[in-house]
Amino acid sequence: MDIEAILGRIRDKGPTRVMVNETEAISPARAIREHDISPDIVFIRDDGWTLGAPTRLADAARSTWEQKWVAETHLPFREVLTVPRLRLLSKRARGGQERQSMEKYGWYMHFVQDDEDSPTGFNCHTHGLTATFGMPDVQIVIEMPMQTIESILHGLADKLKQGKKAELHVRDSDVLDGFDVMFVPARESGRVVWRMILPDKDNYLMKDSIAKPYDQQWSDLR
Repeated sequence: MDIEAILGRIRDKGPTRVMVNETEAISPARAIREHDISPDIVFIRDDGWTLGAPTRLADAARSTWEQKWVAETHLPFREVLTVPRLRLLSKRARGGQERQSMEKYGWYMHFVQDDEDSPTGFNCHTHGLTATFGMPDVQIVIEMPMQTIESILHGLADKLKQGKKAELHVRDSDVLDGFDVMFVPARESGRVVWRMILPDKDNYLMKDSIAKPYDQQWSDLR
């Protein structure tokens, strides 16, 4: 299932249905026209079907297909949380799924859009790498499809599991196939992380030579 495509449809057309009371869900157009209701939160089911709800009906919406939701996002888009190979974001289950992911994989990630503290507005970051692999958690601020980022971070985690030792301010050719990356210290929600600087198409990394928009990765770093 392509979460990015589903988020695009939600952004363009709204969710498939919107809860207007604790037992009824109707089309977004009818919800606005007949009840003056627009969704604050949208749940994504494992078959791509989506259900929106105002905040006061969020629990009712969540309970309708509780075992089948794979993601949730708030409107306007702020954050989509994913855990490796398992996207389950209901507030009730979030803590438990994060613990399960930590137990099974040793880490999980948050996928944040429109982050005012990110130099690009995008902020994907991990939790758990320090406890599991002894490496600070990693942040990526270049926006790209969720599946691509998951692949990059899974690849890094696999290398760390095999004994890889990452270093700061060093070109690293062992993370991306055919390209280099560089880890630099940054801050994310008040904590120190290692930002993964991604290269432009010509494999330039440094702030004085990297092409736009990749140069934005450096803009808030001293």
